[in-house]
Amino acid sequence: MLAHASQVANRSSSQIRTCTFIAEAMKSGFADYQLEARLALGEIEMQSGNPSAGRSRLDALEKDARVRGFLLIARKAAAASRTPS
Repeated sequence: MLAHASQVANRSSSQIRTCTFIAEAMKSGFADYQLEARLALGEIEMQSGNPSAGRSRLDALEKDARVRGFLLIARKAAAASRTPS
């Protein structure tokens, strides 16, 4: 039980840090870092028992990355959103 609680806390901490990084990258104009961080956050959500939020985030990321020309990130987002949770 304690191991599970520790894993949840670590994921939550990772999500908070990743969201902070995304905001900083957006503010600084680093689109590539922001997209990579959104991919990581979507993957964290998929693995942390919130696959619907992860799938939604990854689908939006795929579209955004494709429009901006970041095709590798778009493909990674599409693949991650199809991964069974």
